[in-house]
Amino acid sequence: MLTLINQVKAIAHNDLDAHIFYVLIDQSAFPNMARIKNKLCHFRLANLVDLSTKEPIDMASPILVQLNNDENTDQLLEWLCTQGAYANGLCFINSQLAHKALAEALASRLDAFLPGKFPVLLRYFDTRILSELFVVLSEEQKAILTNGIINWWYVSRAGELLQGVVSNQTEIEAEQAIYFTEKQESMLIDLSTADSILNQLQTNPAEKLYQLLPYQQYALATQLLIQANSYAISEVPECTAFCRLGLDSAGAIYQEELWQQLLAKVKNQQLSFFDALDEMVDSLA
Repeated sequence: MLTLINQVKAIAHNDLDAHIFYVLIDQSAFPNMARIKNKLCHFRLANLVDLSTKEPIDMASPILVQLNNDENTDQLLEWLCTQGAYANGLCFINSQLAHKALAEALASRLDAFLPGKFPVLLRYFDTRILSELFVVLSEEQKAILTNGIINWWYVSRAGELLQGVVSNQTEIEAEQAIYFTEKQESMLIDLSTADSILNQLQTNPAEKLYQLLPYQQYALATQLLIQANSYAISEVPECTAFCRLGLDSAGAIYQEELWQQLLAKVKNQQLSFFDALDEMVDSLA
């Protein structure tokens, strides 16, 4: 099985012969980004939040890097794949658009709208969100997001290179904004709940989290969230408390007899989860 770096090098050198190959980097996912400023000086760069800046490396914004068919590209890819396998901030794109044109197009797509025409930053450069967008967006909206792009790959939570879209668009069409429907907004919120809970758990992590890779942490949080939902626990604060308590045992603690009795009452809306937690604490006093 090919490693991530070998997969990326294979598609990079394959496509550099026929198309322009780019890497889209979410700088906020790379705490050591400043260490490769000297490597990046060999490439065309664009900060998608501020296209005019002379200092695109700001440790926060997404940057588009045009790759070359040389040793510098190999060194950069090796660093990115080593540091970013689980960072949720690496995409690879091939296109026939020149760097400036593609950067301008991607920058314009940062602006999207929720129902009621409420403006929102479309964080497609965060691959956790990108993978959700490929599920939630309509075919028409996907075409807007990938306008002018032939292929769009991203590195998944598990450090795997996945092909998100094969659009085969060789020419760019007039730019349009993406407007989310209420149903799509609800779907995105549901899909992001596990990440929201995991972020809170990581602020004061249990020992169990330290033992897991990031994608394994997400899988455990998702498993516990599904378990919480099965007891009609849906509000984020209660779900977070449920997940935190269940971390070390991967939810097995809730199979204890007293917990089963209390959770039955929670499911029947006779108790909130916090009330059940108080009753459990009182029983142990």
